[in-house]
Amino acid sequence: MQSVIKKANLINELLVDCNDKSFAAYFKYGDEACNVTLTEIDVKDMLGDQQKYTIKMTNIKDTMAGFNVKKAIATSVSDPSDKIDLWYTDEIQVKNSNWYNPFKEIDGFLLAYSIDRYGIRMEFKAKGYEEVEITDEQLAPRKDGVSIPYGDYNKKLDGLFQSFE
Repeated sequence: MQSVIKKANLINELLVDCNDKSFAAYFKYGDEACNVTLTEIDVKDMLGDQQKYTIKMTNIKDTMAGFNVKKAIATSVSDPSDKIDLWYTDEIQVKNSNWYNPFKEIDGFLLAYSIDRYGIRMEFKAKGYEEVEITDEQLAPRKDGVSIPYGDYNKKLDGLFQSFE
C-alpha cells in the first residue's frame, strides 16, 4: 500500500507491505529529502510508540466512497474519554492492512479514522476510490534524498510538526 501526505512543500510517503510486514518511508520538506527502510527492530519500535486502544465493534453500517462500511470504536487505554470512530470495509481485499497501525484488531480496510502522531491528531477519510494499474517501480522505496535511520526520520517529523504549533 502507498500512503502519501502532501501539503505545500511537504511530502511524506509511506510504503507498507502487508504480506511481509515491511515498511519504508520518504520525507521531503523544501530542499531536504530523505528515505528510510525500517528494520525489524525499527518496526517493533514504531509499533511500541503508538497509542494503545481497545476496540469495540458495533452493528452500525453505512456507505463511504462507494463501499459498504462498518463502524468500530477505539478507546484510548490511557484516556478512556478519548474515543475514535473507525469505519472499515471488507470489500477491499488487503490482508493484514492494519498490521502497522494501532487498529490491528480491525479485520477490514480502514476508510475513515484518526491517528495521533507527533503531538497532533490527523484525520483520514476516503473521498473516492479508483482502481489503477501500479508498477513495481511505483511501490519501490524512493532513492532520491539521503538514506537515514528510522530514529532520525521520526525526529525530523516530530520537529517539523512541533514547529506547526
